[in-house]
Amino acid sequence: MGFNAAFEYAKDKAKESRILWKAITGETYGDKKAEAWEPPLATPVSGNPSALAENAQARVKALGEHIAALHQELGAARATREAAQQRAARIERLRDQAGMVERIKGRLATAEENVTHCKAQLAGSEDPKAPGSYLARGLAGTLAEFVEVADEAGIDANLTNRARAHLVEYRKLHGDPNAEPADTARLAELRHAQQVAESGAANARRDLAAAEAAGAELAELEKAAPLEAPKILDIETRLADARRRHTDWQADAQKYLEAAGAAERRAKQIASAAEHHADVQQWSAIADALSPNGIQAEMIAEALDPLNARLAEHAALAQWQPPRIGADMVITVGSRLYGLLSESERWRADALLAVTIAQLSGLRLVVLDRLDVLDATGREDALFWLSDVAEAGQIDTAIVLATLKAAPPAQALPTHIASHWIERGTLIATHTNQQALEAA
Repeated sequence: MGFNAAFEYAKDKAKESRILWKAITGETYGDKKAEAWEPPLATPVSGNPSALAENAQARVKALGEHIAALHQELGAARATREAAQQRAARIERLRDQAGMVERIKGRLATAEENVTHCKAQLAGSEDPKAPGSYLARGLAGTLAEFVEVADEAGIDANLTNRARAHLVEYRKLHGDPNAEPADTARLAELRHAQQVAESGAANARRDLAAAEAAGAELAELEKAAPLEAPKILDIETRLADARRRHTDWQADAQKYLEAAGAAERRAKQIASAAEHHADVQQWSAIADALSPNGIQAEMIAEALDPLNARLAEHAALAQWQPPRIGADMVITVGSRLYGLLSESERWRADALLAVTIAQLSGLRLVVLDRLDVLDATGREDALFWLSDVAEAGQIDTAIVLATLKAAPPAQALPTHIASHWIERGTLIATHTNQQALEAA
């Protein structure tokens, strides 16, 4: 990549960095502005937002744990209250059930009497054709007649009393032995009545057992200490307060986190803007250095300074106007451009440049054509100057060509110069300067 390409690349990178700076800041780039640019502050927060956010989050966590504990406490309190309510309801039901004992006992006695009565009716209403019933009824009837006759006849009272007792027992169990026997439908009714009475008695005995068991359980429950009614309202009040504070701290934590994030984003924005500003400065400096007036000019000036110095030395030695090469590589002689010089002035400038370059490059060889463009004085100055240069050891060989009417005499030439005449392409022997030959 050459200087020009590198210069353009650096300019493009500087422009790109300006665009990036504008994208970050939303403002047009300026050197002074970008030097200390900062975005406006968001809503200020008193203190370090990160520390405040951390503290608020810790409070949120602690309150969350406290709320969970209150929920457990409230659940336990409600369970205790429900158990107390269930116990109270159970005691009330047991008290009602135990209070039915006497009533159930009365119902049981009535039911048992009904059973006995039904059995007696059924016993007195047995089928007269049944062998046992028939015999029992007959004996009972005879016994009844005997009692009546014995009473009238005044028979032994002990005997009649015994007979009368057995008759009473029979009547108690089977009714009047002389009564008309019941029909089949009546027997069915009596049997059903007996079943109902027996079922009622069984139910009464069952209910009596349950009532007595209820009484025993009631006594045990009343012995136990009553459950203490929990302060649910107090727990609910504390829970509501904890929830309110939890919500407030959550809002604070969010506010501080946003403030911390805004501060972090602001810091990153400032750092990014500063980075792109530094890029602009660096790429601009590189572009300036790579511009024609930058490093190139310095390098050229550094290279041209010794060249121009040698040109001035040779020009002084030859007593000519010194040529000079500018940083833009433009050649001037006495403030005039090379293209505005006369032919002889251009030859002198070319000769000075050729000798200087041959000396500085180490080539130490120079070839100069058309010496004849100079007048006689100019040619003499040129040859003596080249002789002095050769004598100083600044060049080894100088070939000077010219179109002349005749070869110059050897004695007219400087010490270190020999002449050769070429006519029609043939080298013609001439008198030469022996010292020039030895130098050559």
